[in-house]
Amino acid sequence: MNFLHNFEARLFFLNSVASFSVTLPSSTEETPSSEASAL
Repeated sequence: MNFLHNFEARLFFLNSVASFSVTLPSSTEETPSSEASAL
C-alpha cells in the first residue's frame, strides 16, 4: 500500500513538473544551462 502511494505521489509530482515546464516562456530555451541547473 505504501509503495502504491509513493508511486502515485511521484506520478503527480512528475505531471506537475511537466505542466510547469510547459507553461514556462520560450525564453528559457535560449539558456539551457539554467534549465540544467534547475533540474
